[in-house]
This record gives sequence, structure tokens and C-alpha cells, in this order.
Amino acid sequence: MAELDGVIVGFADMDERGYLDRLFVHRDYQRRGIAAALLGELERRAQAAGLSRFETHASVTARPFFERQGYRVEAENTVVRNGVTLVNYLMSKSC
Repeated sequence: MAELDGVIVGFADMDERGYLDRLFVHRDYQRRGIAAALLGELERRAQAAGLSRFETHASVTARPFFERQGYRVEAENTVVRNGVTLVNYLMSKSC
């Protein structure tokens, strides 16, 4: 969880296999390095636990962020939710 001046501005979680499930920063606090800091801390903790590979399913808009963090696209996925077709990307990073 990320806090600024007592306000929760973002959160993220990664499971014990290195899968990043959620990464969120409130819109009023984006583009300040918060997402990168959250991701970096999760990766640091995962590496300390012996992991050397991380994965996530990134949205179209999140893909450039993850690419800047060293993640690479492994596959493009199409998912249909309530009749709406969404595209996301399986992305991974090895360290």
C-alpha cells in the first residue's frame, strides 16, 4: 500500500509464485512514480524469497508502463466479459 500525507493513494499485490494480480494508483496521484515504487518493492520482496520471474496480465493502457519496468509481452489475450471484448497481454520479467 502507498500512502502520502496519511492518504492511501495506491496498492499492489503479488502472489508467492511471482504473479502480480493488482496494481492500482488513484488517478489524482498518477505519474509520480508510485506504481513503479509499489512494483519495485514487490519484486524486491519476491527476489528475497527466491523468485526470479514475475508475470502479470496487463491491460492495453498498462502495457507501456510494464514495458518501461522491463516486462516483455509473451502473449496477447482476448477476453469476453458480459459481451464486451477486452484485450490484455501476458507479460513477464526475469531477473
